[in-house]
Amino acid sequence: MNKGLWVAHPGQETISFEYSDGRTHATKTFALQPNSYLVQYSIRSCRVKPGLPHLVQWRGGFGDMAVQSAAGQQATIYYDLEKNKLERKGASKAKNGPVNADGMFSFAGIDDQYFAAAFLPPPNTTLDTTTFQDTVASPVNNAEEPYPESPSVALRATNSESIWVRKRSPRSIW
Repeated sequence: MNKGLWVAHPGQETISFEYSDGRTHATKTFALQPNSYLVQYSIRSCRVKPGLPHLVQWRGGFGDMAVQSAAGQQATIYYDLEKNKLERKGASKAKNGPVNADGMFSFAGIDDQYFAAAFLPPPNTTLDTTTFQDTVASPVNNAEEPYPESPSVALRATNSESIWVRKRSPRSIW
C-alpha cells in the first residue's frame, strides 16, 4: 500500500483516500473539526478478513525547513502516562535501526522548533510507536540530513485517532 495509487474522495470538511489491489482494501479518512486544530483520522483495512494490522507514519521533513539545522530541531515525541513524562527522540536515536516505544501515551507525534502534530488516542489505548531515521534532502538544503521519520503509530486498540496539528507556542500541550 505504500507505493499504491490511492483514489481521493474530497468532501466539504473531509477527504477520504481509497486503495484496492484486488486482495487488500483500505480507506483512510481525515475529517476537519470546525474551529479547532483537530483532525479526526480513521482507517479501515482488510485482506480477506477485516482488521489488517497497520501503521500510520509521517515521513521526515515535517515543519519549517528554513530554520538553521532543521533536521536537528525535529523529534518524535510521546507523553508516557505511567511515567508522567514527555519523551523526545531525535533522528540520532534511530541511527542503528528503528526504536520502539509502546505504552499508554496521551499523545504521540512529531515536532520541530515551531510546529507539532500528534495522534491523540482515546483513553486507555495502548499505542505501539516506532521511530525511524529518514535521510533526505530538503528544498532549503540539498545535502541529505537525518530526520526523524514518524513516529509510526500502530493502532492496536482502535482504528480511529484524533490528530492535533498547529504552530507551537509556549502554552501548547507540551
